[in-house]
Amino acid sequence: MEKNKILLLLLLCILAASIIACQKEDVGSGTAIQDLFYVENQGAKMPVLMEGNIDSGVILLWVHGGPGGTAIGFQNDEFISAQVEPKYAVAYWDQRAAGGSQGSGSPKLDLSQYVEDLKKVVLVLKSRYGANQKIFLLSHSWGGLIAPAFLTEGNNQDMIAGWINVAGAHNYIKNDSLTRDYLLSYGREQILKENRKADWQKIVDYAQVHVPDYTYETSIGLNACAGDAENLISDIHASGEGLSSLLFQKKKAFSLTWMLSNAGATYFSALNDKIMFAEYSSKLYLIKLPLICITGEYDFTCPKGLADEVMLRVASTQKRLVILPHSGHICMSNEPEAFYAEVNKFVEENR
Repeated sequence: MEKNKILLLLLLCILAASIIACQKEDVGSGTAIQDLFYVENQGAKMPVLMEGNIDSGVILLWVHGGPGGTAIGFQNDEFISAQVEPKYAVAYWDQRAAGGSQGSGSPKLDLSQYVEDLKKVVLVLKSRYGANQKIFLLSHSWGGLIAPAFLTEGNNQDMIAGWINVAGAHNYIKNDSLTRDYLLSYGREQILKENRKADWQKIVDYAQVHVPDYTYETSIGLNACAGDAENLISDIHASGEGLSSLLFQKKKAFSLTWMLSNAGATYFSALNDKIMFAEYSSKLYLIKLPLICITGEYDFTCPKGLADEVMLRVASTQKRLVILPHSGHICMSNEPEAFYAEVNKFVEENR
């Protein structure tokens, strides 16, 4: 009889444990959620910081730049906190080998792996917060290569409500050619105007002899010139992004040491040579989602011609191009009020 009682008690404990294990984790709800969790996939443990109004039924998923950048470190600043998070939830995802991610060395870095990671993040967000959540991809720079790679694969578009393409690099060799052309044309104009003539001459001389050739060395050289060019233009509003913002901003949810380690490892990885051959110009016609392209007037890194091609080639019937007149490549930091006003307007129109 005593044995039967013990057996019954054990069965009840097992049943209770099973029920608890099957219950969905309570992550909270409301208009000001804060939830930090990790998505694990193929050797990587990637942090996702969720903040904002989850009750809105809308999640903006940051697909940050780089490779080797960070969303948690750079994108979750005071401007998005004030202008977007009260309206919608924002998911700040640090990609593998980037930001606060861990264990990203194996398998070796490859664009297809980032696409797989993005899909898993989307699935986790829908599982964690509800299948009816409308997810908008908010991609920037290198993220603008991952996004079309993801959106043109299988039925991935069915999981996404819209694409916010910010200074995206969907075609690397075209990107380098446009960067070189812009450096030459704008630089020569400044030389004729006697405006910082010596500085612009150095940029023009470099661009003149470095024709894009699918090598990372040429690409990174032109990219460096693009940054130098922005620093010569007083019409660009000051950016808050950079090491000082990481050290002194109020919102910190990452390891600076780990982030710098990841950035260094990614910089020296074989990924950079591989993506020189990546292009999604030929597949953009598959994208039918609502789209907004936002770019800076003085973006030499990912010039406006890239956004022009996206606008021309996608099959989306709802699409808009926005050029911010006082911005370079980091337009969300150069003109944050105007940038996030456009983001909010796009989401409201397509939610």
